[in-house]
Amino acid sequence: MKIKITDKDKKPRKMTTKTSQEKSDVVVFFEALEKNTSFDSREPNKILADSGLIILKKSNSVAVGNVLGALPRGKAVAMKLDNQYFADDFFKKLVMANREGQWLIVECSSDPAPAVIQTLKQISRDNEFSISHFEGKELFSMKMNPISRVVFLIEDSVLEKDITYPYFTNLFGPVLRVK
Repeated sequence: MKIKITDKDKKPRKMTTKTSQEKSDVVVFFEALEKNTSFDSREPNKILADSGLIILKKSNSVAVGNVLGALPRGKAVAMKLDNQYFADDFFKKLVMANREGQWLIVECSSDPAPAVIQTLKQISRDNEFSISHFEGKELFSMKMNPISRVVFLIEDSVLEKDITYPYFTNLFGPVLRVK
């Protein structure tokens, strides 16, 4: 007995476009970032949560939109870091997002201020940070909320040409390149 398979019997192939593939990569990246924790060798009971870095081939609103659209609504606060002299905006958003248990998504298009780099170092090393002369205190200290994360979005040309700190990518745990 011969069975003839017609076109209507065949299942349609699922077509993945570049944007849907990028979005699924970003979703997997965010899931890994959320679950990725390590332990401090100096204090075995201390859990360290990673920050993330997403490197964009070229800066465009579609890629940034895909990244932001991969997170549930209300889970993240986005900001632009396009001038190294506006570090205070970064600190305000970081403190606000950390207090609310949200993720801070930073669209970086310039060299971050040394104070921002120092804060990222503190977060990656100790899961806490200190800011001088903030909220009326000489030294403001805050532990990172266990569900908060810091994610930088940066164009690869900015990373190669503008970032002066040579170990910038080492400040982050997972790194994703989006074309």
